[in-house]
Amino acid sequence: MVFEELYTKRRIIKINIHFRYNFNVNLIVLDSRNGGVKINDLSEFYPTRTPVWWARRGLVELDLDEPGVTGRLIVIRIWKEFHNLRGFRKIFQNLEKLMFKITGGPKVLRRPLDDMNSLLWELSNGFRTFREICKILDDVFAEHIHPVEERTAMALRQFESLGFIVMLKEKFDQSWLNGPGLNNLENPLPDPDPKLGLDWSPLEE
Repeated sequence: MVFEELYTKRRIIKINIHFRYNFNVNLIVLDSRNGGVKINDLSEFYPTRTPVWWARRGLVELDLDEPGVTGRLIVIRIWKEFHNLRGFRKIFQNLEKLMFKITGGPKVLRRPLDDMNSLLWELSNGFRTFREICKILDDVFAEHIHPVEERTAMALRQFESLGFIVMLKEKFDQSWLNGPGLNNLENPLPDPDPKLGLDWSPLEE
């Protein structure tokens, strides 16, 4: 898997990039515990998906008239990784690797998202600000997502930590692709099982 280090004034963000795109962009860091940007300062920033493989599944959960939004549930697919650990964690990881070889465990991880995170994912195309996304989420989920700014920031922080989303200071200039069904030509993911019923057909953003 290819990693490109994006340097900010706060720390290095490692973005999980499946393509060789120019990531010379102006980023922010969400983790305010380490001197990152606070929630109140996020309103005009643009949450933007990175080029990871994702698709839609199931029936329409939410009926919204928003470009690029289907209202369906989202599944993200990535290669399974084993990180360089130490101590007891390394021992357990080696055992996991051994069991993985013996049982022929899946090499591809699927991360299904719930309805709130699925909508957040589809909205995060780089053309909507954090404030605009929060307004849509609040209109759809009402008290179920209260307080909307804090919960949205927490979800984005999780996506960011996985390298799935970055926060841009300016509207996304489409320097890379971030739609459904993207694959790395150098290390492509295998086709998903048709029984999963995944849909990665493109939509106009």
